[in-house]
Amino acid sequence: MKKSLVILVGLVVVAMATLATYGSIFDNEKYKYSWLNGRWVGDGFGGSSESIWSAPSEDGTMVGVYRHFDAEGVADFYQFLVLDSEGMHIKHFSSELVGWEKKEDHVTFKMISSGDNKIEFEGLVYEKVSGNELKVTLQMNQNGKIVTEVFTKRRAKLLP
Repeated sequence: MKKSLVILVGLVVVAMATLATYGSIFDNEKYKYSWLNGRWVGDGFGGSSESIWSAPSEDGTMVGVYRHFDAEGVADFYQFLVLDSEGMHIKHFSSELVGWEKKEDHVTFKMISSGDNKIEFEGLVYEKVSGNELKVTLQMNQNGKIVTEVFTKRRAKLLP
């Protein structure tokens, strides 16, 4: 009886330690949008663009950088991006690294939903069309009128 109790207690301790160590692996809520990780290249705004996204941190936050090239291939603006459970937070910069927003400000697209192939924000949608294709739909207010811009991107290798 005493030996059985010791074994039972031992099993409970091992089970609790395993859950404490590996519990977050089973918590996919934090990593629903990890499919965005990597480098994406494509079109947009009459030129081309590139985005690079980090893997999610322990709390599920991802960071990214974006650069846009005009029709001649010259970089004309950049973005620093943070993606978390509340939304996508963006800071814009000119090609001379002058911030578009005030120093303490940034643009936020509030999260509506996220899943295995789609992240929906207020005014912005990221949708994985296939393993290597991404469609980004952006709604912008231009002079009081809502305009939609669609970017088609493909997964690309990280450069050495």
